[in-house]
Amino acid sequence: MGKQPEKKILSTIAIILGVVALVLSWIPFINNFAAIVAVIGFIFAIIALVVNRKHKKVFAWIGLAISVLAFALVLGIQSTYEDSFNDVEEEATGTASSTASSENKKSNDKTVTVDGLKYDYKDSKTYKVNYSDSSWNIAKMTVNSVTVYKLDDGYEYDSANDGEFDIDGFVSINMTINANQDVNAYPTQSTVSFDNGEQHESDTGTWDGEIASGVTKSGNVVVPITSLDKSDSISTMRLKFDADILTEDSTDAEYEDENSEHSYDMTIDLNK
Repeated sequence: MGKQPEKKILSTIAIILGVVALVLSWIPFINNFAAIVAVIGFIFAIIALVVNRKHKKVFAWIGLAISVLAFALVLGIQSTYEDSFNDVEEEATGTASSTASSENKKSNDKTVTVDGLKYDYKDSKTYKVNYSDSSWNIAKMTVNSVTVYKLDDGYEYDSANDGEFDIDGFVSINMTINANQDVNAYPTQSTVSFDNGEQHESDTGTWDGEIASGVTKSGNVVVPITSLDKSDSISTMRLKFDADILTEDSTDAEYEDENSEHSYDMTIDLNK
């Protein structure tokens, strides 16, 4: 005796629900609802199989297969969407982080060049000094400004005079020399003393030396500092350097007169 015809109501509902779940499974967020529809279709298909245990079950098996396929498809598509979303989020986060890092680097990109080497500094302060020394009628010397640089940590300075030592900053002294006669002046070989008890010699710069009569030359004298809390920690400084000329009727330095040599010795108050 052959099997009786299949009772198709439950199976048809299962098929319809499975098809609806298949269609909705491709739509983001809505496919969450599709998963629920697929589960309901699966339940109807199981019930249809039970009801048709002595009947044909073709439609019931079709409804079951479609419901299972729809549910599996929802899971697979959601996983794909989640991976894509994470990739986009990581890329956006990475871009934002890179941009922030670049902006931060740009904002901290402060360097001062001393003797051809670049040093990063945290902050600086420039003092407008305009200090003049006309005590030697051969040449007038003017300190225009002083800039103090507080460096980032961990720098070692190699001095031609004092060897290698750790430093916290630099002081750059901008000055001008007006020569009334031919003169040799060496401000870049200055000795500079600070009110924190330090004394250093400058061994940077090549703008000085021979200065012809009537010539005005300007340049910077740069001196290291080993102990500097902030760029405004220095209040006073003492600057010393030598200059000389040869008298018109002499041919050797042995016969120089009293006015042929001069030592500039200036104490500068940065807070004036």
